[in-house]
Amino acid sequence: MSRPLSRTAKTLVIAACHFGWGSLGKLRLILEELPPHRLILYDMPPMTTKILSLEAMHHEIVSSPPATADAALVINDPGQANALVGLGLAVVYVDSLPYMWASVDEVPAAGTTVVYCAQRYPKDVLPLAACLASRPDLRWVDPIVPGSHRRTGGAGVLVNVGGVHSHLSGDNTFDYVELVLPGVLDGLAEAGVQVAGVCGNIGGDWEAEVKVRFGNAVATGVQSGSVFERLLKSCDLLVTSPGSTTVLHAMQIDLPTLLLPPQNLSQILNAQLYLRADSTAFSWPESVLSMPSIAALRPMGEEAVVHAIYSALSKARRDELLSNETTEYLRSAFNPIQAEGHTCTFFDRDGARGAHQVAQIVRQVCLAPFAFTKGSS
Repeated sequence: MSRPLSRTAKTLVIAACHFGWGSLGKLRLILEELPPHRLILYDMPPMTTKILSLEAMHHEIVSSPPATADAALVINDPGQANALVGLGLAVVYVDSLPYMWASVDEVPAAGTTVVYCAQRYPKDVLPLAACLASRPDLRWVDPIVPGSHRRTGGAGVLVNVGGVHSHLSGDNTFDYVELVLPGVLDGLAEAGVQVAGVCGNIGGDWEAEVKVRFGNAVATGVQSGSVFERLLKSCDLLVTSPGSTTVLHAMQIDLPTLLLPPQNLSQILNAQLYLRADSTAFSWPESVLSMPSIAALRPMGEEAVVHAIYSALSKARRDELLSNETTEYLRSAFNPIQAEGHTCTFFDRDGARGAHQVAQIVRQVCLAPFAFTKGSS
């Protein structure tokens, strides 16, 4: 901290789903829009704590009991939201995937959150989850992405696999990386294109491999949010797993984007939402993952679908024939490179101020926790 917080600074409990880095990225963007607060990190793993300690510099992270806070901000984790409500806190909840949920068990209990912030999306492509249709505390907010900046370009192709881990991945965290990177790197090398970076939770061995193949100047591995945003603005083509925060940001700055095969249910749906009508995203070979089989599991909820995906990818990684089939498919997908990308133009030209909108709600709730009448908009 460069200076002490004012005496009027509020204390905010913050929590985010332990599933990749999308929720953490949205949390960071919202915190950037807030004046200095005291932050209580709730049930966060060490890596998340370290990243937030570096990114939320104008706030002060404290170790006070959660129940002493003025309010709570929870991103995409209904269990944490319910627990904080149980402590008597006013909870502002952010749902960036309001099209995904199959049952009320996958969202905070109705009537508990002060405001349920649902991120806008193209509702003509996928319907709102039925369990949210009549929720009285729901309030729509713009996409939560970085503020619009001019893209400079010129740096070449940026590859991103995201965080890949989740609370459900167990020992299978890196199966996705091991399946997709060989074919992607082979394809880019054969195409002879300039590579700006291969980013995400790829592990040290792959970072070293990338440096050998494309040079020491190439960005590799885990990047801070601000550094990754600069990389996006500098490149000419993004090749990424279909995480919504990254895809929406790329669309916002008109960065052509190729979508890698999905890692989980949300990425399957994101590819449907943001795919250009005349394009086809990269998919898994049918022998690796059957999309009709995955679709049949949807009524059972996200966890059942994700377990099936992880099991299929784990099997493919350990099966030489399936692994080689995936590598060859992805390698050939870059011959030629689809420089125009897969994704459509940014769907919400009227606004991308979701982080600011949520921050304003949080400020109001901290000042008057029970001022929001259920059903207000």
